[in-house]
Amino acid sequence: MSATQTEKAPCPQCQTELTIELYETINTSMNPEVVARLMQGEFFKYRCPGCGATGQAFYPVLYNDVAHKVMVQFTATNDVNVAQQYIEEHEERKKQFDAMGFPMSDYRIVIDPNDLVEKAQIFDADFDDRVMEVVKVFYKMSWLEENKFYRNVIFRFAKGNGEPFFFVMDEQGTVLTRLRFDRDYYEMIKGTLRLNEIDSAVVNENWAREYLDQHIADFQSGDETNSETND
Repeated sequence: MSATQTEKAPCPQCQTELTIELYETINTSMNPEVVARLMQGEFFKYRCPGCGATGQAFYPVLYNDVAHKVMVQFTATNDVNVAQQYIEEHEERKKQFDAMGFPMSDYRIVIDPNDLVEKAQIFDADFDDRVMEVVKVFYKMSWLEENKFYRNVIFRFAKGNGEPFFFVMDEQGTVLTRLRFDRDYYEMIKGTLRLNEIDSAVVNENWAREYLDQHIADFQSGDETNSETND
């Protein structure tokens, strides 16, 4: 089973002692029920047995998707120094495993619990988060161009019960609409990215925009090829 420990804490509302189960790791092959709670946004939630108050207790946890060979570390803090320490520790372990001939899983680090949920859903749906972040940037640019009232929005991938889709939310997290996920567009972007050259623990919108700034010519040449084919 995934490594766990329990901690006691008083309820913020009535001071009833709460027993909270903390997971050091979430192993997808060992605890599918815990994975389901995470993907539903229920993993960090607690309910007080005394007054019924609910809340969320965030703490660091490592999500290990064994089938897709990727790990996601949630830091539970905005401190970039903590994130950097996690990355350096992973890189040191990776060197040791590589030296023994045992390549480690890909590694990601996130500071937002919503990012942890999204990445879990992306990988579980057999997609690549590097491709997805670039796709989201293009979707976002197009949506903002058509909806000029909004200066910024947040795109979140959702696996869904049938076909995956994107939530479009304002900066306060209010859902504005849902957009259909285009698999063909995803595959086109995937074919353009230099995935073999990308080895980054931080894969988010800022990373995607930096990547596009450095490799925009790859996408422009793709557009020209598509245009010539259509002609």
